[in-house]
Amino acid sequence: MKVLVNLLLFLYLFSLSADAAEPLQQKLDSYIAQYHQIKEFDGAVLIAQGSDILLQQGYGFANIEWQIANQPSTKFKLASVTKQFTAVLVLQQVEQGRINLDANIVSYLPEYRNDTGRQITIRQLLNHTSGLPDVFRHPEFRRVQSHNPYHRDEFIKIFCSGDLRFKPGSAFRYSNAGYTILGRILERVTGKSYWQLLETHILLPLDMKDTGFADHKKLIKGLASGYDTTLAGVKHADFIDMSVPFSAGAMYSTVQDMYKWDRALYHDKLLSPELKSLLFIPSKHRNYGFGWEINKQKVANQTKTLVHHSGGIPGFGAKITRVLEDQTVIILLDNTGGAPLTDMVNGLLDILAGKAVQVPRLSAERTLFATITAQDVAAAIKSYQQQVHEGQGFSERRLNRFGYQLLEVGAYHAAIEFFKVNVAAHPKSVNTYDSLAEAHLKQGDKKSAQAIYQQLLQLDSQHETARAFVESNRRAQQLP
Repeated sequence: MKVLVNLLLFLYLFSLSADAAEPLQQKLDSYIAQYHQIKEFDGAVLIAQGSDILLQQGYGFANIEWQIANQPSTKFKLASVTKQFTAVLVLQQVEQGRINLDANIVSYLPEYRNDTGRQITIRQLLNHTSGLPDVFRHPEFRRVQSHNPYHRDEFIKIFCSGDLRFKPGSAFRYSNAGYTILGRILERVTGKSYWQLLETHILLPLDMKDTGFADHKKLIKGLASGYDTTLAGVKHADFIDMSVPFSAGAMYSTVQDMYKWDRALYHDKLLSPELKSLLFIPSKHRNYGFGWEINKQKVANQTKTLVHHSGGIPGFGAKITRVLEDQTVIILLDNTGGAPLTDMVNGLLDILAGKAVQVPRLSAERTLFATITAQDVAAAIKSYQQQVHEGQGFSERRLNRFGYQLLEVGAYHAAIEFFKVNVAAHPKSVNTYDSLAEAHLKQGDKKSAQAIYQQLLQLDSQHETARAFVESNRRAQQLP
C-alpha cells in the first residue's frame, strides 16, 4: 500500500512538473513561430538550460521549391560563428607550444608583409585589435566572392595585407582578414589543413558528426538552401565560394551539434581551464575576447554574463548566446538571411525570466518600404526622422544596407534619398559617399555621381574607385 501511495505521489508530482514545463515550451515556440509567420525567420532553434532541452524545433523550409521542412537536424552555414572554433584551435596550439600569443605574424608567415606583419600579434588577430581592414571591404572582393582563383597564401597577400587602420593594440575593428590569417598559421605550424585540425581536435572528440566545411563541391546531406529576404520577397541568395571566408566563416552545423559545443565549453576536454578562460576575457577596447563577445546584461533584475556571437553570409544567419550563471544557451540558425536574431534572443531571455514580451513586429526596413509603396519617399523619410528623434535610428551600416536593399528592388530614387540621409548623419564617412555615388550610377546619373565622388576624394584622396571614375570622366570630357 505504501509503495502504491509513493508511486501515485511520484506520478502526481511528475505530472505537475510536466504541466509547469509545457507552458514555457509553448511560450518559447509561439514566440519564434510569430517571427516565422511575419516572414522574419525560417530556420531551427534549440534552447536549453544545463542538460534540460526546453525547445528544439524547425520553422519554415530548408528548401522552398521542394517544400522540405527545417528540422533540428537540418544543417546551416554558421558564417562568423566559425571564429570561436578557430580561436579554440589556436589556443590548443598555444598549449602545445607551437604558437605564442604575443609573437607576430611574420614569425609564422615569413612571406607576409614585413612592415605591418612585425607589428601585429596573434593575440591582436584573435580579439580584432590588429588594425587590419576587413576582407569584405576590399575593393576587389566582389570579383572573388563567387569564384576564388587564389591559393591561400596569394589570397592573404592580396586581401588580408592592407594598410593598417590604426596602431595594433590601440583600438578595436572587426576583421575577417585576421581570422583568415590565423587559419593559415594553424596550417603552417601543424602541417595539416585547417579542416583536418577542426575534425581531429574538435568535431570527433565532441561527436559533432553533422558539422564541417561547407564546400560547394561536395554533396552535404541535409544542408539547407540559402535564401535572402528582400523588400519584395524571398530570392535565392548570392553564391559565395566558401574558400573565401575559410577559417573566418566557412563552417556548417546543426542546432543539435552546436548544443554539444556549448556543453563542452563548460568542461576541460578541449582546453585547460587557464587557456579556455582567455576566450571570454574582453580586450580593453571592446567587449570581445577570442571569438566571443562578452556582455553583462540585466535579466529579471539580475546581472548575467552573456557570451555570444552572430554570423551572417549570403542566405544564412546564425547566433549562439550562452548565459554562464545558469548555463542557458539559445541557438538560432536561419536560412533566409537578415533575421532579427538579437531581438529574438532578447525576447527569449525575457520569456525564460518570466517577463512579458512584445509581439514580434515587421522590421523597421520593411515598415519603411511599405510607407514608400503606400505613400511616397518623403513620407518614409519623415517617418525615419521621427525614429531618429525617438532614439531608434539606424546605425550607419544598417542605414547603408537599407539603401542597398532599396536598390535591389529597383527603388533607385528612394535609395538615393536614404543614402543622402546617411551622408548627412555621417559626413566624415567615406563609405556613405561611395554608396550614394553608386546609387546615382545605378540610376544613370553620371553627373551627380561625379560630384559625390569629388566630395569623397576630399575625405580620402587615395580612394581607388572615386579616383578612377573622376579621372575617366575627365578624360571623356576632353575628347573632341
